[in-house]
Amino acid sequence: IGESEETSFRPFTDKLHAMGLKAGIYSDIGYNACSQAWAPDNPNLPEGTQAEREVGLRGHVRQDLKLYFQDWGFDYIKVDACG
Repeated sequence: IGESEETSFRPFTDKLHAMGLKAGIYSDIGYNACSQAWAPDNPNLPEGTQAEREVGLRGHVRQDLKLYFQDWGFDYIKVDACG
């Protein structure tokens, strides 16, 4: 993984803000996002390594919210409860 400026959404959110727009991001309150939630019609879910699929907020809410709002500059977050 690159340096913080290479992996940050900050340039993106700054550009949106300069255009007068707000920026939003998505997460899940559990371990997995909705795309990784088990479903009877897709028994192979969740897929990927643990690090690839456990992208939800569970276990690190404060850390992630600081990253999204303070570090990356997002204005809104949509939180589902699938995983």
